[in-house]
Amino acid sequence: MLLSVQMDMKNKRDISKAIILAFIMSGSICLITCLLCYLRLGDSVGYNTLQSLPQSLGLDLALCLSTLQVCLSMAIGSTSLFQDIEQSLRIQPEFGWRRAALRTGTVLLAVAVGEAVPRAELLMGLVGGALTGQLMFLFPPLLYWRLRSMSSSTPGYGSIGMLSIPPPDRRQHFFLIAVVVVGLAATFCSTYFSFRSTLEYAEFVPSCLINSTAASQFVSRVY
Repeated sequence: MLLSVQMDMKNKRDISKAIILAFIMSGSICLITCLLCYLRLGDSVGYNTLQSLPQSLGLDLALCLSTLQVCLSMAIGSTSLFQDIEQSLRIQPEFGWRRAALRTGTVLLAVAVGEAVPRAELLMGLVGGALTGQLMFLFPPLLYWRLRSMSSSTPGYGSIGMLSIPPPDRRQHFFLIAVVVVGLAATFCSTYFSFRSTLEYAEFVPSCLINSTAASQFVSRVY
């Protein structure tokens, strides 16, 4: 996803600044929200913060903003998937009805799958808890370690000489091992707490499609 965002940036070298700024903004919003919920509700905060709030115009606005954020995040996060499918189907990268139809159909398929699975958000939470630590802390240092051990130099080009890359020293080995250990611990903790929260707070109900079918049958019998 970062490479896709970087390719769309005007100044591609500012990707590190964009990442740092995005983490700062996300962390600030999360911290402010947690503080307000704790100061306002205290220990009565539920598993879902929005469900702990009374019905009001502010709650409706928060739900609309959350829905908008999910839609925008899905559009950005699925860019690589869309581009891969478009390349496989040989769809031109210019804007056209084929690209619009493909992306719209893919999103509708994802929504249909999410609505067909009972409590899809719980499944996504478990999958996210099991994969986030590995994708952020485990695989990157292992891949970096593997690439550094596979190739120690690259050939020159024209007047540019050979670029020699020394193998990782002990300090880098220790740092990579520490990151891997932290990743394993984070993966275990996130998976455990996600599974425990699911069993403790979740109410397993039929999927939305089954509920809508039952509701339509009930209405047809009544009227």
